[in-house]
Amino acid sequence: MDTWPTTANVSLRCIRLEPSGGARWVGVKDFDGLPVLISVPRAAQLLGISRASAYRYVELGLLPVKRFGGRIYVVRDRLRSMIESA
Repeated sequence: MDTWPTTANVSLRCIRLEPSGGARWVGVKDFDGLPVLISVPRAAQLLGISRASAYRYVELGLLPVKRFGGRIYVVRDRLRSMIESA
């Protein structure tokens, strides 16, 4: 089971997966380029966790989400605050 990201394994921030198949660490400032509402699979990529774990964290109330119809979105600014405070 994946663990919730902390400053130890996220290093203040998150990982961005590149189209080339590589990955790079990005700072919190890079959240500004993201939409206000992020899909759960995209948030999982940013956090470096599996899609299934991200949905599990949603159900446990560990990710800040908004629900619209049948869709679930992670709220960018609340996610950034969680990572900064970790």
